[in-house]
Amino acid sequence: MSTENGSKQSRENKKEGGGILMFIILIFITIAIILTTWTIYEMQVQENVEVLNITLTVYDGELDTEFDRWDSVESDYLPYVQNISSDAVLEQGMVSSVEAPEDTPLQLPGIVVRAFDADTGNVISYWTSALYEGPDTYEITLNFIEPPEKGDNMRIIFEIVNSQGDDIFPYHNHDLANSFIIYVWE
Repeated sequence: MSTENGSKQSRENKKEGGGILMFIILIFITIAIILTTWTIYEMQVQENVEVLNITLTVYDGELDTEFDRWDSVESDYLPYVQNISSDAVLEQGMVSSVEAPEDTPLQLPGIVVRAFDADTGNVISYWTSALYEGPDTYEITLNFIEPPEKGDNMRIIFEIVNSQGDDIFPYHNHDLANSFIIYVWE
């Protein structure tokens, strides 16, 4: 009788264990279906937006002996853009709306880029910044609040800010660290 109870209990344990396994498999299948459906939905919802891809070269400039505001970069020289017209390459492009940056957090010290309507002065782009890590070439993507139209004149402003977020221009009378270029959307 005890062997009969033992084998009956063993069969019940197997049934219970099989039920739990089936339940776990069912949960995984349900999660997989939800994730697949969500991915397909997201792929259909994504649209492409126009952006401005900017490649900017920053150089070491004059020796910073007057102020100690550039302390978070291992350089005693002020960064600057030698010639904004030749040191900035601006190319229009398309990216998915998910990849387009919108008001990226300020990276300090950093290179901050914004676009304004050249005629009205209204802000037309989201805030974009890149971490400044010394003289180098930086690639930044600028996303617009409203898609630009052909012939729109925009003022693209580049600022190099220190570890406190201060533009270095007011402290050093160094206007090449705060430059702009007029760009016409094609």
